[in-house]
Amino acid sequence: MSSMLGPVHFWLYKKIVLQEDLTRKIAERFPGHEKDVCGRMLPLQEIIDEANIHGWLQNRICDAESRYAHLVTEILKEKGEAALEEMEKIAYHFGQQNRIRANVSRGPFSAMETVDLATEESWEEDGGEIGAKDAYLALEDALLNGMPCDRVNQVVEEDDTFVRWEQTMDLHRDFWTRVGGDSVVYDRIRGQVIRGMLDHTGLTYTREADGTECLSRFLRRGTAGASGQAAQPWKGSREDRELLDRIKSEIELHLQDNDYNVEELSSALNISRSVLYKRLVTITGKPPIEYIRSIRLGKGKEMIDNGETSVSQIAWSVGYTPKQFSRNFKAEYGCLPSEYLHHLKEEK
Repeated sequence: MSSMLGPVHFWLYKKIVLQEDLTRKIAERFPGHEKDVCGRMLPLQEIIDEANIHGWLQNRICDAESRYAHLVTEILKEKGEAALEEMEKIAYHFGQQNRIRANVSRGPFSAMETVDLATEESWEEDGGEIGAKDAYLALEDALLNGMPCDRVNQVVEEDDTFVRWEQTMDLHRDFWTRVGGDSVVYDRIRGQVIRGMLDHTGLTYTREADGTECLSRFLRRGTAGASGQAAQPWKGSREDRELLDRIKSEIELHLQDNDYNVEELSSALNISRSVLYKRLVTITGKPPIEYIRSIRLGKGKEMIDNGETSVSQIAWSVGYTPKQFSRNFKAEYGCLPSEYLHHLKEEK
């Protein structure tokens, strides 16, 4: 255990600062929750207990995670699902503000970690292409996942344009359970932070039903299912598979209907909206509104893969205006439809 401040402590404190900043931005949008926001984050060397460095940092992490879970859970209790969609927008914008920089050192022992990390200076955009592995390391530098010794994330597959990783443990769930919340909400907001951070990189982030996560330069032709995620052997029950098949069929019947919503889907399936939400989140990790969007976008991507070249025609075919389709396609896959088309042409 370290008895003096080193680069790894500044690295970890930077992650705490970013988490506190996200909490503050959400609280600013939903007034009345000031108790969940900490005060000004001073430079680490001015406030840390150097007689108990590890314990002090651990306590700050627990405090930050607890207040964040409480804030989001209370807002959802007051405002409902619409508030979560608003928080996802805040998270995406927050990610854009903290976008990944090219051409910098990564990791807890890099030279850049000795700077004053209580400022946003180290997050200014820089030029150069960012690879999947580099982006993954940048996410590790930014997102709070316990102490370094916890080794929460483990890479299971990677190449020049692709990184897949899994969590060895879920350090966030208990914080959400204690306040009567759902850690799935944490995953949704975190996913939007990641997509915002990747916004300028041409990389796409996806989370599989089994919890594994992936960064890739472009989705390869034929590697994604209707949801746009890489196809995986089915590990769920037959009942779950049959439910997903019914859901997908219902959504595809209304692909061109821009107004088709969760209420209509649950009615067609003859189950309540709350039951549909719980079942879909349990099976896929996605709530109904996000799953509907994934099916629409997956079908649009499939049309591109099959040779359709008119983005406008594809957009109208899956219930979007061309502008909506391009915006949602980029959020889902990390690139515009036109860029994906160009990539496929280059592959031929």
